[in-house]
Amino acid sequence: MNKTSLKIFAIEARKELMEKMRTRLDILGITKNGIEKAKVVGREVEINGFLYPKESYNSLVRKYKQIGYEELVEESAYTWFNRLTALAFMEANEYIEEKMIFNNGLKNEPGIIDNYYDFEFFKNLDADLQRELHDLRDENTANSIEKLYSILVEEKCEELSAIMPFIFKKKGTYSDILFPTGLLLENSLLVRIREEIGKEAPIELIGWLYQFYNSEKKDEIFAKKEKISKENVPAVTQLFTPDWIVKYMVENSLGKLALESTGINENLKDNWKYYIESELDKNSEKIKIEDVKILDPAMGSGHILVYAFDLLFEMYENLGWSTKDTVLSILKNNLYGLEIDERAGQLASFALMMKAREKFSRLFSVLKREETFKLNTLIIEESNNLSEKIRNKVKDNNLNNLSKIIEDFKDAKEYGSILKLETIDKEILEKEFNLLKESLNNEQGTLIFNEDELNINIEEDLELIESLIVQHIALTNKYEAVVTNPPYMGGKGFSPKLKTYVEKNYKDSKSDLFAVFIERCNEFTKKNCYTSMITMQSWMFLSSFENLRKNIIEKTEIKTLNHLGARAFSEIGGEVVSTVAWVSQKKNPKNDGTYIRLVDYNNADLKEEEFFNK
Repeated sequence: MNKTSLKIFAIEARKELMEKMRTRLDILGITKNGIEKAKVVGREVEINGFLYPKESYNSLVRKYKQIGYEELVEESAYTWFNRLTALAFMEANEYIEEKMIFNNGLKNEPGIIDNYYDFEFFKNLDADLQRELHDLRDENTANSIEKLYSILVEEKCEELSAIMPFIFKKKGTYSDILFPTGLLLENSLLVRIREEIGKEAPIELIGWLYQFYNSEKKDEIFAKKEKISKENVPAVTQLFTPDWIVKYMVENSLGKLALESTGINENLKDNWKYYIESELDKNSEKIKIEDVKILDPAMGSGHILVYAFDLLFEMYENLGWSTKDTVLSILKNNLYGLEIDERAGQLASFALMMKAREKFSRLFSVLKREETFKLNTLIIEESNNLSEKIRNKVKDNNLNNLSKIIEDFKDAKEYGSILKLETIDKEILEKEFNLLKESLNNEQGTLIFNEDELNINIEEDLELIESLIVQHIALTNKYEAVVTNPPYMGGKGFSPKLKTYVEKNYKDSKSDLFAVFIERCNEFTKKNCYTSMITMQSWMFLSSFENLRKNIIEKTEIKTLNHLGARAFSEIGGEVVSTVAWVSQKKNPKNDGTYIRLVDYNNADLKEEEFFNK
């Protein structure tokens, strides 16, 4: 994996896709200055002589009015980047049969164009669409082949949405009519994706693509030296955690807890290169492996959770579970993640699915039969865009707990995982949600189209409220292991809303967002269980963090602490970020001497293996 080449590709791909999105929006009569009125023709709309599905167009209009033109361009671009690179990744690893991205021999066109009729997803299409595809192939012009390809990709995305809805949406959303054009030209984005992803793409590729895709935007935001808006927080704070640091954190938190509490064989730790030997608490409360929950509250593209999957797989195997049951249990029961950035959340969920598919070859076919299957990797949603219709229904039916959740999650992306919420019983929330749905049963249809006002989609509103309930439960739960590389952002960069919230709720750590996460992660962790983090080192020394240090000493027992200093992150040169990684247990420290292994790492030439063996 050539990181330099990968970075250039990701930056150029973002620029190209954003330009393609602007072109598509312009064709649809949508610019930064407003929206041209479209003519409704039954279930379609007519724009400049062309017909488009009304449902998809309505979705586009709603999205435009919710987030604005520039964010719509950004979001549409990364949506298609994620999908195209995800298809390429699965092809390279032979997880799907169709060549949606890669070509056959010397031809520039993707292989699917030559033999689309051989595959299951085509055979499941209705007869009219099958005929349309055949007609486009027979016409054999540049425009007809491009149209054919766009339909094939969209239909494959529809099929994959059954098992990966977080990245491949069902038809009827705004991205359907924003498919990027020009992908079949020489030296197109598609050709460059093939060159960069190649064969047998490693799973780490997903995280690097995410970081590099945002790198230019990150530089632009820093250059402005302004307060960081909630839309830009992910770009300026995401940093791909080095593999060996991830392993150190997971092995000494999740790994140690499992050795003490789940009954796995102690010999398993011999496979953990970065596990630090210490006395195990034989009196720890015993717990079933399927009940161990690990949370990354700032999961980014999922690097920590993916390695946790590897460790858990070993543990289940050691306890005699079958491969199928192991993989499904890990996805359903063990791994939890929270993220404010939709793009990162999509990639984290995708990375976990790819890790699961690596372990269990029949995963996709099994999940197609699991109608209720959902990952626990959540993108924090806001209640801001709920329609007044739904809000009034909630109030009119005295659904007070739902009303509180709607209020709690206003501007939720400003705060993400640091939100402090009152616990509400899951059964109560589900009961109120069912009452809300019943009260809407007499409504005629689910989609209300109004040419002059923002279109209301009751189904989308109900899905959002359901998501708010799920994330409320995740944010008020306690976990056996909490492991993360939190965002680093000084108080000077806080938006006004974030600044006010932090000063009210995190007085001891308000100087930097990473320090706020130290407090929050300790709250997420169950008593006698483990937290592991890599953060800036400043909390250990600066007077502004004195109360935070006292808080850590009073509430936790630090088991190991590695003072990494500068240059732990290979992508950051010089002395820009000086860090420390540690593992703590949530309980009062013993007076007879807490076990801490402290390693000081300030030698830029020292390899990580040498550092860890010092």
